[in-house]
Amino acid sequence: MLDFLLRAARSEPDPLLSGEAALVWLDVERSDPAQWPARVSDALSAWLRKGRRRDTGARDAILALADACKTSYQSMCRQYLAGELTLSADDPELRTRLQEYQRTLVSALDALPDPLLARPDALALLLDSLNDQALWCYYRHQRTPSGFWACAHRAYRLAEGAGQTQAVPADGGATLHFRYLQLQLMSLVSGGNLSTRQLTVARQLVQRMPAMPELTHEPQRGGFVVYLHRDAPPMRPLDDEGPSDGARFWHSSVVMDQLALWRDAMEAGMRLPALADIAPQGVMTPGFMRLLGREWSSVRRFYRRAERVPLSGRVDVISRLASIHQLLSNTEEHPGETDTVLGWDGMNRSDSGVGVLLTGPGNNWVRLGRLLAYRTGTSEPWHIGMVRRIRREALYRLEVGIERMARPVPVVLKPLGGEDWTSGLSPAVARDGGVIALLVHSRTEHFRGMGVLLPRQCYREGREVELVEWDSRQPVRLGRLLEQEAELVLAEVL
Repeated sequence: MLDFLLRAARSEPDPLLSGEAALVWLDVERSDPAQWPARVSDALSAWLRKGRRRDTGARDAILALADACKTSYQSMCRQYLAGELTLSADDPELRTRLQEYQRTLVSALDALPDPLLARPDALALLLDSLNDQALWCYYRHQRTPSGFWACAHRAYRLAEGAGQTQAVPADGGATLHFRYLQLQLMSLVSGGNLSTRQLTVARQLVQRMPAMPELTHEPQRGGFVVYLHRDAPPMRPLDDEGPSDGARFWHSSVVMDQLALWRDAMEAGMRLPALADIAPQGVMTPGFMRLLGREWSSVRRFYRRAERVPLSGRVDVISRLASIHQLLSNTEEHPGETDTVLGWDGMNRSDSGVGVLLTGPGNNWVRLGRLLAYRTGTSEPWHIGMVRRIRREALYRLEVGIERMARPVPVVLKPLGGEDWTSGLSPAVARDGGVIALLVHSRTEHFRGMGVLLPRQCYREGREVELVEWDSRQPVRLGRLLEQEAELVLAEVL
């Protein structure tokens, strides 16, 4: 009986034996493609865990499995992002499967010896997988894992040593140099102040760049530096930094010039065929181009920031529009009896807002653009703010920056012209035949004026409404969309 079990174990197909064996094991003709990434993740994890051979057959098998899974992986990514980009839902189970697939793929490629990894198709797959893995981290406002940049720099060192940085892999895509610089550019916009929608568009813009900066051994005025023997992202070089074998310097002028061309064309109302299919729509504006330009500029920019002072103790937070509307309508500034007041840990505060810390599970609802009311002590007044920066330092540790708004005015928006768009509204936001909203003064790079925060389902550009403010009534029209979040939008008031 024991001999039979041993023979059965030995006869199990080894998916990492060769490229052909990998496809036979995956059973591409009959099995469900949606299950392939998970199966490949399990197989690669077992291969890494058991320390099996690292040879040409294993490398070819990894490449074959990744190529077979490419279409199904991309389809699953689109499925996940469809919910994220429309701000309708988050599927943590699907996200975890996709992240695990990329993590094991990177680990398997990084486990190959230098001579096996140092070929264009393997290095291209590694850099593409690192780009995907990084983007999943940035979507969640997380740092890339330990060893991430060491792996990326190793890939570039191997390409450089083999004279392959400008090689075009078999997939016919970008050069290895381009993919490596793409990884660096995206790391510069990972500070926690860009949404999933904005990060998705930023990546597509990077992929459409006609050229990338050159990496040199010589320091340049301004620019960035990467250290190929450190586990660190690109950074600003020291003012007196000299040449080094392990340092590569680059200047972003070619990227800035292209951004300026696109921005000027957009401001002139010109159609840009190269950017026509970028999604989601509504993100790529001249203002967004300027935002990216500030992050990618080789010229170091200094900003006057409000002075921060440490803040300890509890920060009370209210998160529901109905509760905040009631709070603003109440001259005594007390929330309703049924409102849930959250207690977050204070970190710092300034004239522009407050920094808080969330620990423990259940914080996935906190997103950029989320409307909140907060106070830094039971005797302090309530302030209204919006989440402007998120940093996920650990699974259950979230650092949140809240920007204080000039005190909004609680209003009610009512239909005009016989249009009825209030049916089906939640009783919490329905009021006197209309919907509750907040009138705010919005100041952004591309807009200064009055805006209104209202439930997402009630917004339509050009919709005419009656704005009721205390005893005042006036007809207004909803203009362009300025910001949007899962539940609320900020629209221009015309």
